[in-house]
Amino acid sequence: MKGRIGCLAAVVVAAVLAGVAGLVGWTAVASSREEALRHQIVAERIFDELERELTALLEAEERRSFLEYRYYYVPQGQTGSAGALVRSPLADPPTDPVVLGHFQIDPDGEVYPPFVPRGNELELARSEGRDAESHAGLAAQIRATLNPLPLGEAPTPAPAVAATPAPNMYESAVQSLNRGSMQRSRRQTREIPSKQQNIQGWKSSEVEIQQLATVAAPAEGRQQVMGVGDENVNVLLSPMRARLSAEGLLVLHRSVRVDAEATRQGVVLRLEALTQKLSAAVPEELAPFVALAWSAGGRPLHPSSSRAHRFSHRFGEPFADLEATAHLATIPAQRVPVRWVPVALSVLLAVGILAALGAFLVLVSSELEVSRRRSDFVAAVSHELKTPLTAIRMYAEMLRDGMVGSPEQAARYHQTICSESERLSRLIGNVLELARLQKGGEPLPLSPLELGEVVEATRALLAPQTAEAGGEISAEIPPGLCVEAERDALSGVLIALLENALKFSAARPQAEGPRVEISARTEGGMVCLTVRDHGPGVPRRQLRRIFEPFYRGERELTRRTRGTGIGLALVAGLASRLGGRVSARNHPQGGLEVSIRLRRAEQREASAAS
Repeated sequence: MKGRIGCLAAVVVAAVLAGVAGLVGWTAVASSREEALRHQIVAERIFDELERELTALLEAEERRSFLEYRYYYVPQGQTGSAGALVRSPLADPPTDPVVLGHFQIDPDGEVYPPFVPRGNELELARSEGRDAESHAGLAAQIRATLNPLPLGEAPTPAPAVAATPAPNMYESAVQSLNRGSMQRSRRQTREIPSKQQNIQGWKSSEVEIQQLATVAAPAEGRQQVMGVGDENVNVLLSPMRARLSAEGLLVLHRSVRVDAEATRQGVVLRLEALTQKLSAAVPEELAPFVALAWSAGGRPLHPSSSRAHRFSHRFGEPFADLEATAHLATIPAQRVPVRWVPVALSVLLAVGILAALGAFLVLVSSELEVSRRRSDFVAAVSHELKTPLTAIRMYAEMLRDGMVGSPEQAARYHQTICSESERLSRLIGNVLELARLQKGGEPLPLSPLELGEVVEATRALLAPQTAEAGGEISAEIPPGLCVEAERDALSGVLIALLENALKFSAARPQAEGPRVEISARTEGGMVCLTVRDHGPGVPRRQLRRIFEPFYRGERELTRRTRGTGIGLALVAGLASRLGGRVSARNHPQGGLEVSIRLRRAEQREASAAS
């Protein structure tokens, strides 16, 4: 015992010394760690803003109707035999410096920018006084960008880019989990119901016009006759994906599938302008301290900067080829005055020493309490073993020497010897079972059991003890109620609970003798089995400890009830192995009530198992 406490004291002293050393080290690194953390939070905020900007750009393109990728089109939802032919919002070249232009690739592989009329759309555009032939150069640039790109294939992940080390620089890869990138990761193929006349006008190489106007006229006043019905056609739109081109362009594209034919649509973005626009999204108050460097597909787009802190971020799909590195200058923050550091260290040191001493006292008290419990357990087991052995020996000697007045008396002696032997066997079995539970083991093989049958068998087993105490065990179990359990373990739980209940019911004098009540009820998929005695109950401060091994509320030298202090610990251990849990409370009308919750089983399965 002294050696164990000495070891505990050495551990506590070592912990205190380690705490002091840690505090001294903390004074050296706390400032740099606080600064690094502050700059990491700033970098994460910046990357969150960039992710939101990219999400907004992607959502705007994915919301665009697939019908708009023509110079003229019939808007979605038009009904009747004729639809209003209108000019597409993409019929004019983009004014946004980020956007080079939109495109559509027909199933035959031809690339058509929507600002270039096709077929008789050119004639209609001329009739409206529009110059639709001056954008041939931009269309050729878009076609030259798209022709070498395999847009129909799944994109290949970009290679990882290693951060370049630099002296006196804090580096970290910041993985953003903001709402924008998470929304993009959940995108799925959409199914858009469209009218047949919309699809026909979109797929046709020629637009059919009732009468071509010779002068410019409002588009909504012109009608297109399709000659088809108004039935719906399901159009499948895939999520936007991205491809990098060798010219420093980013192509966002999607698949439009109608009647097993796939058409590609999308937009070509200028990476240089895109990264400049994203860099402008940095919050104004942080802009003086931040320099953003960009790379696409492993190729740098801007020269790197040399600042005190550096954080890298690869964007979520479909922008996984794009990576940003935030170079942060030191951002000033309010610091703790130096004169407070010694005070803070002293307070922390004192708190650490007090905590260590408190832990040491708790450990020593716990060890002494466990030692006392074990000592009490040895004394209790010795007493509990001696009592049945004395009775067995006494009645056996009386039978041997013929000190029997009548056959009835001999039968009573035999009955006493049998019951005391069973009590002795149960005591030894409980000790061995507790030892097995403390070592741990595999879960018990469970099978459906009828609870009422097990309860009745246990009552019959304890009938001699119940009669000797002049008490009664009543049971109220719904017929056919079944639980998932192992028979021997469940019987052991019931025996321990009933013996404990009989013992403490007898501790309170009652005219009718000790009474114990067994009941069960269902709670969803569980069965709650309850054993209640009519004894004095348990003090509230001891209630949560009665399931601890060797714990007894009474001192060994002054206790008035027999027992070893392992009965309820055995109940808790067996209940756990049965997959259940145990609890206890003082009943409002007096006595202790112990409840065990076990999984409910089907009645037909239990009948088949028995």
